[in-house]
Amino acid sequence: MAYVLCGHSISADKVFSLAQYFNILQLTMAIYYPLAVAGAAEAAVSIKRIEVKLFYLVETNFKDKEI
Repeated sequence: MAYVLCGHSISADKVFSLAQYFNILQLTMAIYYPLAVAGAAEAAVSIKRIEVKLFYLVETNFKDKEI
């Protein structure tokens, strides 16, 4: 609407191109972005679990050597 109000004429090829662009944008924002956020959250939890396990192994290793 703003395009027409600025004095430009609208045609079917411009409408089709914009419709395709917004469909791709919708797919990206509605599907891929939430998947990326979920994947990042799962990765953060996994990293935290690995850190806890490694710190535990280091602590038990030092305690065994002190005895």
